[in-house]
Amino acid sequence: MALLLLLLLLLLLPNKSLSLAILFLLHVLVHHVNAGILSFSPITANCTGGNYTDNSIFSTNLNSLLSTFNSKSSSSNSTYQISGTVYGLFFCTGDLSQDNCQACIQSAIKNISEKCPSSKQAIIWYDYCELRYSDTNFFGLPDTNGFSMINPFENTSSSEPMEVMSQLVKEAPSQVPVMFSYRALPPERLYALAQCSPDLTAEGCSRCLTTILANIKACCTMRKGWRYLATSCWIRYEATPFLQNLQGVYIEVTQSSCPYQDTLPNDLILNNILSDLMTNTPLKGGFYNISEGETMNKLYGLALCRGDLAPQGDSCETCLQNARNSILEDCTNKTQAIEWYESCFIKYSNQSFFGVVDTDGRTMCGTEQSNQIAANITTGMVQGLILDAVNSPTFLGVGKIAINSSLESYALVQCTRDLSREGCGDCLQRGMNISLQNCALTQGWRYLSGSCTLRYEAFPFFDTSVIPEGTPTQEFGVRKKSSNVSVLVIVMPIVGFILLATCLSCLCCRLRRKHASKRAQFDKYMPLSSIQTATNNFADQNKLGEGGFGPVYKGVLQNGTEIAVKRLSTASKQGATEFENEVKLIAKLQHRNLVRMLGWCVEKEEKLLVYEYLPKKGLDALLFDSEKRVQLDWNQRLQIIGGIARGLVYLHEDSLLKVIHRDLKASNVLLDNKLTPKISDFGMAKIYGGDEIEANSSRVVGT
Repeated sequence: MALLLLLLLLLLLPNKSLSLAILFLLHVLVHHVNAGILSFSPITANCTGGNYTDNSIFSTNLNSLLSTFNSKSSSSNSTYQISGTVYGLFFCTGDLSQDNCQACIQSAIKNISEKCPSSKQAIIWYDYCELRYSDTNFFGLPDTNGFSMINPFENTSSSEPMEVMSQLVKEAPSQVPVMFSYRALPPERLYALAQCSPDLTAEGCSRCLTTILANIKACCTMRKGWRYLATSCWIRYEATPFLQNLQGVYIEVTQSSCPYQDTLPNDLILNNILSDLMTNTPLKGGFYNISEGETMNKLYGLALCRGDLAPQGDSCETCLQNARNSILEDCTNKTQAIEWYESCFIKYSNQSFFGVVDTDGRTMCGTEQSNQIAANITTGMVQGLILDAVNSPTFLGVGKIAINSSLESYALVQCTRDLSREGCGDCLQRGMNISLQNCALTQGWRYLSGSCTLRYEAFPFFDTSVIPEGTPTQEFGVRKKSSNVSVLVIVMPIVGFILLATCLSCLCCRLRRKHASKRAQFDKYMPLSSIQTATNNFADQNKLGEGGFGPVYKGVLQNGTEIAVKRLSTASKQGATEFENEVKLIAKLQHRNLVRMLGWCVEKEEKLLVYEYLPKKGLDALLFDSEKRVQLDWNQRLQIIGGIARGLVYLHEDSLLKVIHRDLKASNVLLDNKLTPKISDFGMAKIYGGDEIEANSSRVVGT
């Protein structure tokens, strides 16, 4: 079959497309098998620079470097280092197991010597790894030279692959130390990854990935399957599975997180904390937290073993030992880190987090598709387990339920025991909501945070003997006393839900009619929870600046859209009137030289305005910075002046509402990547009649 496809390809494709198309097909045919140790073949190699001679100093240093890489690949998925005058690195994709990574690098070492004999600069690419060396220092320099590969047989009109990849490009740079991010969305048959070489900074990684994504946008978005392999970064999308930890073979380390670049001043305290957690957690019933050190050197740590493990058994202790070793390797001396394993996790920080719900969770979705009935029954079970966990002294809920004669669902939810009951419930409920949103109709999902974990599978992944006898979960599906009872238990909540939904629908219709005139002014309300998630709960690292209205935060919505959120401060010089004025005005003003509002929120004590994110910030950031100012040539200045003028003409003459801004200044003119000016901040603006030639103000406005 493979030979027939290749012959058809030879007949149908132009010569220019032939080589890469055949490469793509061969790698799809050969490398989508995922069991045990994979078979690795190089995609291509690039040999540049001058030549070295045998027995030279360069030859000796290169052999030493490759020998080091051979040994390091048995314990690490990436590294970069110097051997004399030779600079080199290797990395494997973040989904590859350690054994497969070592096999890939060993093949790369052998083949790079054969394909690039005596070359002082060489790179070799595989499906799952890359090896590179040079006689010049390239560390930290993003190199986007590379090539694309496409699926020549299938096209797609879907925009989702590009949307997903755009999000991965944003995520990967922060996933230190591996700078790797992936998605698996089986209902749409979409699999993707983005990764950078280990020598890059987060900023360099972002720049590299953004550049090669632009290259893909220019050539290949209509193809159902593509990738771009650059020297310093990769992106890959396919409609069939290629990620190695999603085919029923789980690598032991689930996830690690150490987003902060700061390093600890005293690694002795960290080692003591981790040793105490490893020793005492099994002795304390599977959970233990501790703090050590004084003032600036103080560290806080906790560990949790999965609730079905015997607390003092080998499984809990072994898992913690592995997690301890990994967190030291993956997050060397970082001030904050979490290492999640299959059946335990360890967390530490230089900031106290005991009793505080960690909202920075992440999901992992299964690859098999489920159906709505199975999803509804499973969701009902998980919701019940959350109640069980909150009322349990160990904050644990476990259960299974029969979907039909051939399918069962298994779930385990658990919180760290430093939380309150309310905090545990909030964490688990949030985790379930996010998992259902990100993994809709998938058979299996997980949610991991530093405060709680949830997992659902269609197979028993925990010791089912820990399911309590006589719990609502068992009556619901594990040991049904009669089919009539189970039918009633399933049907009655559904009937009740339908009745409740009908009543709520009628009520909403009445409220909608009542408030239609108000909502018609601007029907882009955003829930507070969505904005909090997008801005990481208004984290300090997301803060862009502060004005008279209050602080401004950067965020990313679920669909990957970057946003800027203005948050009304209680100490704001402006207030509710200006907030309402801006919402009403900007909803009716649409022009390329006016900032675009995406939404607004008034909930609890919060008043929020959500705008498109403009990376160049305000015009003042360019004009009043001695270094950036000189980068503006006269053509760019004229473009900015013309854009501002067009925006003002629109406000004064061309819009349905005639508007005087009354607070126009450099900081209220924002710039996009092309330096297109956009007038912002309409809190002090005033509407005047179309026939008026003057308007009076009753107060002093503007700055």
